[in-house]
Amino acid sequence: MISNSSLTDEMIVLREKLDMLEKERFEMHEIGEVIEEIIDDIDCIMPFLLWYESQCKDSSLDKC
Repeated sequence: MISNSSLTDEMIVLREKLDMLEKERFEMHEIGEVIEEIIDDIDCIMPFLLWYESQCKDSSLDKC
């Protein structure tokens, strides 16, 4: 038979693991938000980069 104290110990361990998983999930969510911000930044600068690239193709490489 399992004692109450060993059940309590198991519940504590499971709670700690659950807390750790929750923390990791939160960190992954934060990483996802940072990635979305980077993608937004790339979307904003891409037209300029394409324009700049076209300027380099149309003229000497000294300008670039």
